[in-house]
This record gives sequence, C-alpha cells and structure tokens, in this order.
Amino acid sequence: MAQPGNEFEYGSGRLNATKVLDPGLIYETGHQDYIDYMCKQGYNTQMLRSHVGSHDIDCSRTKIDLNADLNYPTMTARVDINTKFTKVFYRTVTNVGDPNSTYLGEIKFQVEKYFEAEITVEPKQLHFDESGNTKTFTVNVTGESKLNMNFKNSFMTNNTWLTWREMDGSRQVRSPIVIYSITNSTHACRKFHKNKFKLPLS
Repeated sequence: MAQPGNEFEYGSGRLNATKVLDPGLIYETGHQDYIDYMCKQGYNTQMLRSHVGSHDIDCSRTKIDLNADLNYPTMTARVDINTKFTKVFYRTVTNVGDPNSTYLGEIKFQVEKYFEAEITVEPKQLHFDESGNTKTFTVNVTGESKLNMNFKNSFMTNNTWLTWREMDGSRQVRSPIVIYSITNSTHACRKFHKNKFKLPLS
C-alpha cells in the first residue's frame, strides 16, 4: 500500500493481464508529441537529432514552455512552497472498449485529505458512440502549497487520483494527480526532478 510521502518512490503495482487486454480507455501519445515536448523543455535541435537519430527534428520554431505536458495518465506539476497555485491538465482519451459507452469521472483520495487544494474534472461524464472515438477533458487543481504535517518541509497532494468508471461498472481507468514542492528535505522529489528530463548518453 502506498504510504504518505512516497509518490515518486513506488512502482505502478501488479499487472492484471486480463484487464490490460480490455482497458476501456487509453491515453495515446505519439512520437512527434515527445519531440515537441522536449523542444518546449529547452532541448535544442542538434541535441535531439543526436539522441533520436533523425535529421527531421527542428526545434527552432518551438517556443520554450516549461509547463508543457504530455498526454499521460499521470498528472504531475511542481509548485513553489507556501504559495497559492492553479494547475490545469488537458487530457484526451480514446475509447477502445464498447462502441456505446459512458464513463463517469470522480476525484478520489486513498487516505484522509490533509492538503489545501480543490480538484475538479470537466466534463464529469464522457460518452462514446463508437470504438476509436476520442474525448478531451480538463482537471483543475487550485489550492495553497502549505507544509503538510506528514512531510518534512514539503507539500504534496499524495494518494489522489481521477477515476473514469464505466456506468455498468465493467471498467475503470485511474490517473494519479500529484502537485508537489521541492525542498532540501524531500529526497524523492529532488531525485525525480533532477532526472526527469535527463537523456541517455548512448
């Protein structure tokens, strides 16, 4: 079970092979999405061409945007400590389940909520007419990054997630939501942030 404060220290859990074959909804991210994301993070054309092995990459027309995000199931963002913040995550899911299906969105907490933040999802319902359809939604997180009692000199919205549950109860898709602040005492966060955009040397 996830313990408070270790959002960047545990894995994805056990794999359910049966559910993997029938996930219902998926978050798709293509090759070009990764290239655009790295360009926005400040990697230059020469560096990316070297690591990716393609001369088609060109970051010269891409504006730097350190808040850029990928269409990942996980939603995470760093904020300054002891400040009010608003973070908006944009996501698109593709229906790979039943042609006619409806999913309800719900924000959940594994343990008692002990941080000052309101989390909402819009729309709260996604309806698909056929397999392959896509729907876009936003997750808004607004709050204040006050020191958490359970962490040393740090802030984190731990054990929090968005769940899309099919109305008949047959499928559910869970996405962790982590807003955090890095301080000298948050070793897991500092390690994560340091290696977040590090490319392999070979």
